[in-house]
Amino acid sequence: MAEDPGGGPPLTGPWVGVDGCRSGWQCAWLAADGWSLRRIPTFDEVLAAFPEEAVLAVDMPIGLPDQGFRECDLLARALLGRFASRVFLAPPRTCLGARTPAEFQAIHRRLTGKGAGVPVWRIVPQILELDRMLGPELHGRVFEAHPELAFQALAGAPLPSKHTPEGLAARRRVLGLAPHERPTTDDELDAMVLSLVARLFVQGRTRTLPAQPRTDALGKPMRIVVPIRP
Repeated sequence: MAEDPGGGPPLTGPWVGVDGCRSGWQCAWLAADGWSLRRIPTFDEVLAAFPEEAVLAVDMPIGLPDQGFRECDLLARALLGRFASRVFLAPPRTCLGARTPAEFQAIHRRLTGKGAGVPVWRIVPQILELDRMLGPELHGRVFEAHPELAFQALAGAPLPSKHTPEGLAARRRVLGLAPHERPTTDDELDAMVLSLVARLFVQGRTRTLPAQPRTDALGKPMRIVVPIRP
């Protein structure tokens, strides 16, 4: 497996998976010599790293509600059944202006009737970063996807938790990785399956949740792209 250390000319590979992680954005793409991985600090650097024709599947909310919850998140949770909690509910846009976790929770409760999970507050900076970067010109090639939905669709059934050895092994099998082959982290595996979603999207082998997505107040589509089961 090739791993790009950063720098140099734009990276090759038109189908890119991008997973938000603690130190930025974990990217994965399939090149001629196998999977390549790179962790990039900011999303503007992600866009600059790949050719303009690259298609990016991103695990981060794109398109935010004014109040309540997005239909795509509720449909995604329904698909995952008893594993519904693996999909975070995107917060209303007003929540992103909160300066503290307490303020975030108060606004979230007022606009949705419920408190937000603790992990949602932690990803607010990345939701904001992505929201500010994506204009209408990128909607056709940068879209939201979710690793758990992708793995389930490709495997034909829900997989064990990615935080267990069994879950990691199951995800590696879906990706066709040999037991000794990298990657070893769930962020890398998530980015890799998102890369497959990007390729399937280009091939017309995906669907959207919902089938007819609405746009938010800024014109961003509120949708999640899911593979069509082979």
